[in-house]
Order: sequence, then C-alpha cells, then structure tokens
Amino acid sequence: MNTQTIESNTRLERHPDLVSTQVEGEEIILSIENGQYYGLNDVATRIWELLKTPLAFEELLTQLQSEYDVTPDQCQSDTLTLLNKLQDESLITCA
Repeated sequence: MNTQTIESNTRLERHPDLVSTQVEGEEIILSIENGQYYGLNDVATRIWELLKTPLAFEELLTQLQSEYDVTPDQCQSDTLTLLNKLQDESLITCA
C-alpha cells in the first residue's frame, strides 16, 4: 500500500487502467491491473463521476456540500474515508 496523505490541495483523479459502468445507479469498476471488481454506492458513485477530471480535494468537498445535506466536518470525514480506500485499491491517483 502506497497511501499518500490527502490534503485540501491534493489533486485527485481516477486511475487510467480501469473500466467502469453504472448498473442501477451504482458504479461497477474493474481494475485491469489486478482483475478485481469493485462496487460503489450512490454517493461514492457521485464522487467517482466528479473524479472523471482531476479535482482538488477542497473542490470535491465544496461540490459535495452543495449537493448533499451534510455538515462540512462529516463531509470531509466520510469523503476521506472513501478516498483512502480507493487509493489503497489503486483506483485513484493523488498528486
């Protein structure tokens, strides 16, 4: 595991070696690198959609807070938890 600390200015984007599609509102991702399938719930799917183009963590939080009824602290905590999991599985890259 090569997890980078995610800070407000960290640029996030999808790993290029993935194939994904939506099935009944949820994202299904296939890692070509390891052959694993991953499923994302509706909020995680929205985050995945937003990461189609590189985005700073702070920009991602701003967008999510405008779309969902969530406190800034809860949004940051939940989003970091998901992003760290995605990073651990090499589904996103951080710079």
